Amino acid sequence: MSIATQLAALALTLTGALGATDAAAAGLDLQTTPEFVQRAEVALAAGNTERAVGLIAPRIDRLRGEYARNRAYATLCNAHLRQKDYELAGEACRLAAENRYATWSDYNNLGAWHYLTGDLEAARKQFEKAAELAPGREAVAMNIEATVAARGSQGR
Repeated sequence: MSIATQLAALALTLTGALGATDAAAAGLDLQTTPEFVQRAEVALAAGNTERAVGLIAPRIDRLRGEYARNRAYATLCNAHLRQKDYELAGEACRLAAENRYATWSDYNNLGAWHYLTGDLEAARKQFEKAAELAPGREAVAMNIEATVAARGSQGR
C-alpha cells in the first residue's frame, strides 16, 4: 500500500461518526434517528463493520426521515469502505452525500471511495467540498495531500 493510500485510509477512519456529531450540533438529535442506526454507528466506531452493516442494510429502505437515511447511508458507506467492498460502498457514499443533511464527513468519505477506486480527480472535488464545509479539518487536509501525492506519482 502506497503512502498516499495509507493517508487516505487513515483519514477515512477518522470521519466515521464525526459528521453525525456536526449534525447533532446543528440541532438534529438522537430523537430523529432510530435506535438500530445509532447501534450501527457504535458498532462501526468499535471496528465491528459486519455488525454495522447487518443492523442497517436490511432496514434502510424502511427509514422515512432524510436525516436518519443520511446517517444510515453514511454508516454503510464507511463500513463498506473499511471492508473494501467498493461496489456497495459507492452507492451508499453517493446517497449519503446527495442527502440534504450531508456533512463534510459524507463528502470526505465519497472522496475516499473515488480515491480508492482510482478516480483521483473526482476524489479531489469531493475532498474540496468537504474542506469548504469544514475548513481546517485535519482528516480532509490529509486526504487532499494524499490525492495530490497520488496524482504526482501517476505522472512519473
